[in-house]
Amino acid sequence: MTESTFTELKRKDVINIEDGRRLGCIIDLVFESCSGRILGFVVPGEKKLFCFKNKQDIFIPYHSICKVGEDVILVDVIYNNGASCCATSEPNLK
Repeated sequence: MTESTFTELKRKDVINIEDGRRLGCIIDLVFESCSGRILGFVVPGEKKLFCFKNKQDIFIPYHSICKVGEDVILVDVIYNNGASCCATSEPNLK
């Protein structure tokens, strides 16, 4: 992956290659505070009825990024029974 700013990344659609689903755009970046190493990023969870309430946001681990293109970021994540929560565990931020 070449260098990109957070501003550039958050403008790209995130697409899951497992099912072709559009996950949305990046809303947050997760990194290890001591080393500065990027652990992954967060996309918004699916919206409930009439967009009043969101489900839990989805954490995408860095190792799940397949390709960063001009317009999209391709990721490989697996969902549990179609749930909107990433099956890969979130990093320990303590």
